[in-house]
Amino acid sequence: MAGRMQNQAEESTPAAVTTTDISILEKSHGISVEHKAGPDSDTDTKRSATDDEAANLAQTADSLPLAVIIVMIIGGAERFAYYALSGPWQNYIQNPPGDYALPGALGLGQATATAINNAYRFLSFLTPLIVGVLSDTWLGRYKALLWSMIVYACGGLILLLTSLPIALDHGAGPAGLEADLRPGDTVTVPKGTNIILSAGKVLGCAIKSGFRLDNTKASYQASHYNRAVSWTDEFVDEIKVTLRTCRVLLSMAVFTLCMGQMLNNLVSQAGQIELHGVPNDMIQALSGIAVVLLGPVIQGVMSLLAKRRILLGPILRMAISFIFTAAGMAFAGGVQQLIYSAPPCYNAPLACAESMGGTIPNKINVWLQTPIHFILASGEILGYVAMDEVSYTNSPQGLKSVVQAFKQLSNCLGSILGLALSPVSRDPYLVVLYSSLAGVMVLITGNFWYYFGKYDRPKRAEEPPLDTTEESEAKE
Repeated sequence: MAGRMQNQAEESTPAAVTTTDISILEKSHGISVEHKAGPDSDTDTKRSATDDEAANLAQTADSLPLAVIIVMIIGGAERFAYYALSGPWQNYIQNPPGDYALPGALGLGQATATAINNAYRFLSFLTPLIVGVLSDTWLGRYKALLWSMIVYACGGLILLLTSLPIALDHGAGPAGLEADLRPGDTVTVPKGTNIILSAGKVLGCAIKSGFRLDNTKASYQASHYNRAVSWTDEFVDEIKVTLRTCRVLLSMAVFTLCMGQMLNNLVSQAGQIELHGVPNDMIQALSGIAVVLLGPVIQGVMSLLAKRRILLGPILRMAISFIFTAAGMAFAGGVQQLIYSAPPCYNAPLACAESMGGTIPNKINVWLQTPIHFILASGEILGYVAMDEVSYTNSPQGLKSVVQAFKQLSNCLGSILGLALSPVSRDPYLVVLYSSLAGVMVLITGNFWYYFGKYDRPKRAEEPPLDTTEESEAKE
């Protein structure tokens, strides 16, 4: 990743480490650094950094291969299609046709629109898991990606055709909506591996052994039961690390629920107030703008802290993102209260006689929503990046696909919570909804840091990330 955090205070991005630099490091830190030939030397070879080098030497950006750039472009195009389809949905489902200010088609109301929106998000995060299994056991990665894109395109085409005025007049809109719920993003795992089956055997053995993973190790099984198992002690340690990482990822469920408000309830909130010529479903674009603007700022702050040996680990960054998310939801609740306090319809926006058939919104400027999107964007930058870091760096090589699946499950769980809250996603309960989400995020922040904050502490070189070995041995 470009612009990684700096770990050395002397220089931010040195071009090379000199012999003098190495000598200073060896004397000051008591380490031994392997000398690497210069760029003009025939003996210059690439290798992975040692633990001591990673901890004490500056980290610089590497160049990206062409294949990675192509994948980034394709992934960006897919995300463009995803948000181009899902962005207008809240209006499409909630509002009836014929209103220029608040365009729509189905007129099903805010609660129903929010429920369908969350159902779409749920399926979007669930279908990759199903496709991943098919990719692993039958299709292979290329065919799985190809067929997924075909289904994706078909769903978009059906939604387009059923959204035409002549199709809506004949009641084809809901059918097209149901058809478009099928496609999802695709994440595949390596073909031909049986790592999940092996992990299932270990967990089954752990259940029989009193839910103690250490008792499933090959050495323990051999010494206590004279039994040979097909896995190694190291594999059991990897499963322990994976389970701990999955617990961290599942804690993000309410966080993803709050982020999802930008695609549904906050779109509806913008439609209740004065838009001044801006479409209400375009206001959510402020979030993307905020990410672009705030990303370098947050990265610069973290680099500055790193130079002073103040490192923000992924767990701490996730906790900070929870605080930003709580603040964003609290601000959204405050804006909603202002809407309920403003004429002409007060706590029934667009639904009173004074609104002239829903054409006169409450007297609040839509740009009051701007801080909400910037606050949530700050949480998004910190939270999602840290979430990816935890899922990748704290998962063994053979179990990375399992951890990625749990990351998807946390998003699924957030969408399920959104479905459960959809009945109160309407006036006059929205202040309570936003305030409750803010309060829950505050509670989650405290508990999250209490249970997982210790994993941000510096670890000895021989300890794997999120290791649970010492904890398990202490229980014995």
